[in-house]
Amino acid sequence: MSSSVLLEPHQLENFDGVIVDTRMPPNYLSGHIPGAVNVPFVLVQQPLAMTRVVADSASFAHLMGGAGIDEKTPVVVYSQFGYQDAGYTLWGLSYYGHKNVHFLNGGIEAWQRASLPLSTKTVTPSPKKFAVNVNDQLLAETPWVVEHLNSDDVKILDNRTRFEYTGADARAARGGHIPGASWLEWVDLLNEDGTFKSESEVKALFSEAGLSKDKTAVIHCQTATRSGLVYVGLQAIGHTNTRVYDRSWGEWGNDPELPIETG
Repeated sequence: MSSSVLLEPHQLENFDGVIVDTRMPPNYLSGHIPGAVNVPFVLVQQPLAMTRVVADSASFAHLMGGAGIDEKTPVVVYSQFGYQDAGYTLWGLSYYGHKNVHFLNGGIEAWQRASLPLSTKTVTPSPKKFAVNVNDQLLAETPWVVEHLNSDDVKILDNRTRFEYTGADARAARGGHIPGASWLEWVDLLNEDGTFKSESEVKALFSEAGLSKDKTAVIHCQTATRSGLVYVGLQAIGHTNTRVYDRSWGEWGNDPELPIETG
């Protein structure tokens, strides 16, 4: 797939910006892209009573500033196979106003397949000030989702497993899905090696799920982590109107006042 948001390994060799490894420190120290800084994903989200959401603006700005990133620094994020955490981090940067952030297609495995070197040296960047400029158009809060349940201009896409979607695997007080939501599991967008499928294949998957280019895509999973990768996929095909339902099923499934469907 050709996209400005997706970068291939060879494009990072002369990347003039900050490369962010979102894995946990032991994974980072076992071998990372030379020059990459470690921003563990566990710091990108913060816990709520029933779910997890993106860190508050002050915490997020401190985290990214400490990684040597300001709002003008080109950034590329990566992780390893199953790397939804890097996709969510990309969305978080975009939500807080960063306009130049990219995603390493295929993660660290793609880098290794290209026979490129790894480093075990910890990178300590010079801190910068990350100025927050919240883009509310990238977030769907629970009341907004409720208000748009029957809107012809909105398509809700559930990125969990089929068993979570049907309710057979209940990971909240209630199992099931948001009424009207279509099922599109995050992993369906990927090839077996963890890279994104072709642009035509990805477009077809979204189309089959009922999303047309004129509709707002609302994506969620259990804590929105898996949906981070789906957000990258939507950006890669040029879908310009996407909201992440950050509180996701962790909130919806635990609130008895909200409607659900099963099966």
